Amino acid sequence: KEWKAKVQDEEQTALAAEVADLRIRAEIVDERDRSKAIEELKRYSADALETMKSDLEVVVAQMTFEPRPKAKFRARKIDNIVESVRAELFGYTRDEKGELS
Repeated sequence: KEWKAKVQDEEQTALAAEVADLRIRAEIVDERDRSKAIEELKRYSADALETMKSDLEVVVAQMTFEPRPKAKFRARKIDNIVESVRAELFGYTRDEKGELS
């Protein structure tokens, strides 16, 4: 029976570690507090940890997104006040050489 309790404790610790890692990925817990979070999570039952794990997997999946391609054509940033006014009023700007852009 002693080995059975030890195995259950190891399984509980492994499940708590998985939940702690998901909490870190979801930015709920800081990575430096991982061991403290695992110790706190070991108090909960296996069913509660499984529920937390499934909920956190959904949260992490929503947080991670596929990188989208950047726009093919991007508007230049207008630093000069004169050029920004010209763009606003007349719809065009001039570059450093004075040519329309």
